[in-house]
Amino acid sequence: MKIGIFGDSFTDNKNGGDPIYQETAWPQLLANKFDVTNYGMAGSGLEFSLDQIYHHADEFDKIIFVSTSPQRMTINEEHRHKLLNDDHDDMRLHHHIRPADSSGRKVNGKDDKFYNGCLKVAQQYSDIFVNNDHLDQRVALIWKALKAHYGNKLLLLYMAVPEVGGYIGQKYLRRYNIWPDNEMSLYDICDYENDFIFGSNTYEYEYDRRSCHMTHWHHNILYEKMVHWVNSGEFSLTQRDLVDLKLKEVYSMYYGREWNDQIF
Repeated sequence: MKIGIFGDSFTDNKNGGDPIYQETAWPQLLANKFDVTNYGMAGSGLEFSLDQIYHHADEFDKIIFVSTSPQRMTINEEHRHKLLNDDHDDMRLHHHIRPADSSGRKVNGKDDKFYNGCLKVAQQYSDIFVNNDHLDQRVALIWKALKAHYGNKLLLLYMAVPEVGGYIGQKYLRRYNIWPDNEMSLYDICDYENDFIFGSNTYEYEYDRRSCHMTHWHHNILYEKMVHWVNSGEFSLTQRDLVDLKLKEVYSMYYGREWNDQIF
């Protein structure tokens, strides 16, 4: 069984998180059982994943596609050499810009002037030309096309919440009669776990030891459901699947910084 994985950081277990937890993430668990190729890239946009699935989907028996934020933009390949780089930086991660970001990018203490300039242009473009209604309809049509083309070969998951204020508007999903395969978004799992890891502390990416934004408990749940989908074609993921976590246990394993016990 050959499986192709496409998506953003919720699929890219090789970037972010501690190495020990990268090995317990759902993409790696699947790779331990099946012949898996993972095209996921942390921070990547929807167009990147669509390009990857267009070029590689025919190589696989099953496809897992995680639909990311439609707001992310990709810097054209002919301009990427203008980005600052160093020996410890994975340049793949900086080809994509989120207009919602407010902070710029630094490399070795230096401002990446090209990236930061692109960010300003992306923010202006988003403010002037893009609105949620436009993004909602666009993603609904993309999902409909993916489902129609790949059929039962495809497991379509969404990262963000399809509610008012989220990335996907319910009205377009109803209009086109197209729904993802997970009722609960992958970000819902991440957000649920944040309270156990950070408590009342501010979320800080550098202290988050999770791979693909989830602890191993939920990676195991997701993996088992995906194996069931491979064997039966059936998949569900709802709020009822959230694991009852223990605060001290999660905090001690996944918070990458020593704190006092006031959180408890």
